[in-house]
Amino acid sequence: MSRAKELLDTLPSKWDPRKSQPEDHEGDFLEMNAPEDADNFDYRITTAGTLSDIFRVFTDQDWTPTNDVLARRVKHDSDERMIIIATDGSCVDNGQENAVAGAGIYLGPENAGNRSIKLPKHVGDVPITQSNQAAELVAAKMAPELIQRTTPMTLETDSKYVISHLTSSLKKMEDTGYTNVNNADIIRAMVANYRRREAPTSIVWVKGHNGHPGNEAADALAGAATDKDREDAIALEIPPELKVTGVKLNALTQKLAYNTIRQLRADKTPQRPRTSNVLGQVKSQARSLFGIAPTDSTIWKSIHSKDLERKTRYFLWMIANDAYMTGTHWDRPSYSPEVRARATTTR
Repeated sequence: MSRAKELLDTLPSKWDPRKSQPEDHEGDFLEMNAPEDADNFDYRITTAGTLSDIFRVFTDQDWTPTNDVLARRVKHDSDERMIIIATDGSCVDNGQENAVAGAGIYLGPENAGNRSIKLPKHVGDVPITQSNQAAELVAAKMAPELIQRTTPMTLETDSKYVISHLTSSLKKMEDTGYTNVNNADIIRAMVANYRRREAPTSIVWVKGHNGHPGNEAADALAGAATDKDREDAIALEIPPELKVTGVKLNALTQKLAYNTIRQLRADKTPQRPRTSNVLGQVKSQARSLFGIAPTDSTIWKSIHSKDLERKTRYFLWMIANDAYMTGTHWDRPSYSPEVRARATTTR
């Protein structure tokens, strides 16, 4: 017994069976009674199941696993008053390069916690998409930062996108390593903020632009943010004990592995110069003809539109990647003037 104690004493607290662990009380949230038409946020951070549930692949090589235990316990018998926080997002010129997004957080009339946040273009090395959805996520992410962790909270939002990423889609996203998930960095930080809380958190959907006081106020704050002169700072850091990276082994499929590898490589591979040149020409023509400047992602998305025939989509994709004998490919010194004239067309 003494020798066993000596061995157990060498274990960090996270792995010591004698210590209090999150899984000892995480199931308590299941006993919560959510308000009508509301969802409870799932606080659970531990992994249960077989060995295939524990092991993850394609993990972040720059991240060092921690032996620290998250020091929090969700308290369901709190006497504190429930705080209702309404959030919303707004975006001007959505889908264009000059888009500006803003987030609004409303706690009540003349409340010092009300926020009007203009999204930055970057947070460190992380680009922040200027879109309505990104703004809605930022608003939901920052909402719990404005109150104590022990204060019961209800999040009111008209964004089913935000709600699904906090509830029904959360497990799948984490199991699959957020592969091909837009705004993944914001979503990860948002989930971590809610998991740090120590009081019940309910999420309620409200119909937007329908006279709901909180939603209308949050929408006004989000709209005002887009007119601000300066961008606001937002933090995307995640506590080590709440960081989840990689793909769960039992969720891995050949398709998922292929997409994950492509995503990891794409983050480190610069775009082909000729492709960038073609996209630049598309933007220039769109600006000249229609007065808009679509983003790269908008252009790629439009190329894959189901409104176009499959052969047309394929042709446009090849043209965008400068893979056909078009344009400047004909303008070579070794070609005759007649052949070089094919580089341009009047039709």
